[in-house]
Amino acid sequence: MWQGRLTIRQRKGEQNMTWLRSCVLGGVVLFAGLGMRPAFGAIVTVEVEGVVDSVRLGVGMALDGSVQIGSTMMGSFVYDMDAPDEIAYPTTGRYELISASMSIGNYAFNPQGTNNDGPYFEIGVVDPTYWVRCPVARFEGTVFLNGIPRTYYDLSWSINEFIVMRLWTGSSGYISTDALPDSFPDVSVFDLRNRFDVGFRDYEDQFFGISGHLTSLTATHIPEPSIIVLLGLGSLVVLKRK
Repeated sequence: MWQGRLTIRQRKGEQNMTWLRSCVLGGVVLFAGLGMRPAFGAIVTVEVEGVVDSVRLGVGMALDGSVQIGSTMMGSFVYDMDAPDEIAYPTTGRYELISASMSIGNYAFNPQGTNNDGPYFEIGVVDPTYWVRCPVARFEGTVFLNGIPRTYYDLSWSINEFIVMRLWTGSSGYISTDALPDSFPDVSVFDLRNRFDVGFRDYEDQFFGISGHLTSLTATHIPEPSIIVLLGLGSLVVLKRK
């Protein structure tokens, strides 16, 4: 009889420990969700890949040899699906991006400007176009001017930008609204223009430029914090029932 009572108490203790562990697990998920970036809509990350078709260099300008025709471009940009449209026109949308970047060979390109100079995503409906541009940018890496190594900060740039993608299709139906997309068609759809660009020119007219075409375009979603919170609460309910 005493053995039976001990077994019942042990079972109750195990149940209490299971409930305690579920509370801890649910609490961790809950607070992780609350601690995320305070966005109201889903965050979309778009990864792009491309191939270099052209490298343009001014007199006396050279790169480090890591960028050639056929080199791979890797890029990405991130936006909030609830970002406001900065253009009050029904067939054109312009949205501020959370971030944008590109890398080619040993060179990385990132935004330098903010607000109106920051990276943006522009969408056209009449001429179906997706355009992701960073009009004020900087680069990481070394260029050579008359054989002397220079960084971004060693020269004064009158033009410094990169375009992650400029896609234009002649087919109707793929871009029917100027709202931010939650997915993208295959890049082969964009038969009129498929391009990425890098352009830097200093006030002495020394420049370098890199351009090419995209080979892939993939969007992934990060759920908003409220969904994470619901998952945390759901785990508490499920584990409690166990």
